[in-house]
Amino acid sequence: MPQNAPQNFQNSFTEESSYSPVALGLPWRVLLFAIILFAFSVFILLGLKFGYSAYINNKDVSLDKKIDDLAASVTQDQQKSLISFYSQLNNLKEVLGKHTFSVRVFDLLEKYTIPSIYFNDAKITVDINKVQLSGFARSTEDLVEQLAVFDRAPEFSGSVLQQMNFVPQGVAFTIILSPKIDALSKL
Repeated sequence: MPQNAPQNFQNSFTEESSYSPVALGLPWRVLLFAIILFAFSVFILLGLKFGYSAYINNKDVSLDKKIDDLAASVTQDQQKSLISFYSQLNNLKEVLGKHTFSVRVFDLLEKYTIPSIYFNDAKITVDINKVQLSGFARSTEDLVEQLAVFDRAPEFSGSVLQQMNFVPQGVAFTIILSPKIDALSKL
């Protein structure tokens, strides 16, 4: 058995040594890819730095020249009038953007007025958000019904009967309505 053991050991040693060493090509390929990627990135950076930057600067100079040519073709008086007109338009846009339109009140009145009521005077005070209406009703029942319609309307926060007089045609009255801010804003 001792003679056999060295031979087995020798056979196993020769079998293991028959393998070739592991090739080291993969790390070199990864390194080569990284170098190529880095070189491409540097190429792109240099292209942007020198090529695209020069292109943008050239466009900037040409646009400045066009602006100067345009400024030279328009007189100072025309420039001042254009600036004044633009300022007026801008101010008008700002004012109308915040403006409440009293025309909407008349649309709402038409929508919520019952047929037996007619108005002969309307005063709109936007500062305090009030609408004062004077008119005539055929009867007190019609007037009460009209007040109930205004109270149920979602565009009005309330209605108050300020004055009521009996006249031969029916009832003369004055109502104060409080329209909601949204009801008067531009749609």
